[in-house]
Order: sequence, then C-alpha cells, then structure tokens
Amino acid sequence: MFVIACLLTVLVIRLFKGKLSQDDPQSGQLTLEAGYLTLKDMVVSVIGEHGFKYFPVVATFAVLVLISNLMGLFPCSCRPPLR
Repeated sequence: MFVIACLLTVLVIRLFKGKLSQDDPQSGQLTLEAGYLTLKDMVVSVIGEHGFKYFPVVATFAVLVLISNLMGLFPCSCRPPLR
C-alpha cells in the first residue's frame, strides 16, 4: 500500500503541475502554489527561518500522508497504509 501511495503522490503532483507558466497559471499550478505557501509559512512559524532548509522533507511527508489518508477513505483498501 505504501508503494501505491508513493506512486499516487508522484502522479497527483504531476497532474497538478501541468505546464508551468508565470503569465497564465492554470488552476493546478495555483493549487500547488497555495499549498507551497501554506507549508512554507507553517515551517517558518514552527521552526524559524533557519528551518526552511528542511522544507523539501516536510513537504514530501505532508503530501504522502495526505494521499495515504485519502486512500484510506476508499472501501477497496482494508486500512490506510500509514497506520
């Protein structure tokens, strides 16, 4: 289940990313940017400015846990992968 969650995480991020553009951002890009800013503000408020170097790790775990918990909502899986 964990491998499936990892593959779904990569797939979801690629779908949301789409074609990145500064001039005409799409809705998926705006969603990712909003999530990025939210996580960035959370990391800075909890750890401080020096903790921003840990942002990639925190963001990766946040998306993975989100996808894993969403997988647990579907009846085809017996349990969430990260229990």
